[in-house]
Amino acid sequence: FQNCMRESIEGAQESLQIAYKEMNGWLSTSKDTRPIEDVLIGAYRTNALSMFHISAQIDSKDISSRTILTIEEATPFTGHISIYGAFESFHVDDLLSGRLDKHWLNSLLFNAGLELAKDLGMRADERMRRALAHAILLDYKITRCSPQFAAQTSKPEQWRTTLGELELYDSMFDFRFFLGSYLGRDIPADTEVVIAPGRDYFMRMMAVLQEYSAQEGQQIIRDYIKFKQLFMLTIHSGKLVRSRDLGGLETLRILYTGEDDRSLQCINRVGMVNQLGFVSILEKFWGTKLRENMEKARSIGEDMRREYIDALRKSDVIDEKDRFAMIDKTERVRIRVAVPEASRDPVAQESEYKMV
Repeated sequence: FQNCMRESIEGAQESLQIAYKEMNGWLSTSKDTRPIEDVLIGAYRTNALSMFHISAQIDSKDISSRTILTIEEATPFTGHISIYGAFESFHVDDLLSGRLDKHWLNSLLFNAGLELAKDLGMRADERMRRALAHAILLDYKITRCSPQFAAQTSKPEQWRTTLGELELYDSMFDFRFFLGSYLGRDIPADTEVVIAPGRDYFMRMMAVLQEYSAQEGQQIIRDYIKFKQLFMLTIHSGKLVRSRDLGGLETLRILYTGEDDRSLQCINRVGMVNQLGFVSILEKFWGTKLRENMEKARSIGEDMRREYIDALRKSDVIDEKDRFAMIDKTERVRIRVAVPEASRDPVAQESEYKMV
């Protein structure tokens, strides 16, 4: 939050450079080979939601209750999905050749990307420009998956499914790995997942990811995610874009934020509004409580040992030879306290109790 609220251009640029270094490059400088799920996790932790938005519902008073995950559309660079409605499909070469300059949205995104690259000290060569154009095209394709652009006129119904069923699409995106890595725990396969924009939206999204499943396509997705992350960091960092002319980052910032309360934007950026973060906090809180309870269990075990030894010493029916052996054996007993992994899975617990 302090990095986000830096007032000087130098301080804001320093924050941008730190993020850029942690990303292991972007566009023409990228040396990143991580799975896109890992790259997306890094972006989510700074509240830069690019491919889709995921929220979680959980009963804060009952950690054993099942988590319900909801997948929704992410906000595009422009801040509004409907803005893309006026643009027909295009190709990377259309953007690079300048034929789309009359379409202000495409030129705006391209200019914003060039400004970001310049701030990072990157050279605007052909390779960088082409990689940037691919990232912009992907933003267009992902946004066009929205039900707003579907032929149907009625509001789409939510698709209620499970994480296990989504594993059928692991070749496009590993939802279980992504969510497990983000929350820091294994997610049961029967966890309920609600696709808010409907099943058709999800299938269109998977079709786009399938289109980018090759190695080159995966790099384009990484660049797109990082573009959104750098963009979010830039528009919320001090005076980094305030002195710019309209037509690039400054215009895109106005479109995306819709207001100028930077403190609120910075709070959002560090993830305070991300409901998945709330679930993570619950996990950490209950993890601490679990350790405390295990210590209490060990203490209870020691108390029981002392009481039993005291009873052996005071017994009138045990001879001295047996008394010594029994006390010695009791003192040698090792107390172990453990929590089975299945105890954190409500489904496994239900199966266990059915056997009792």
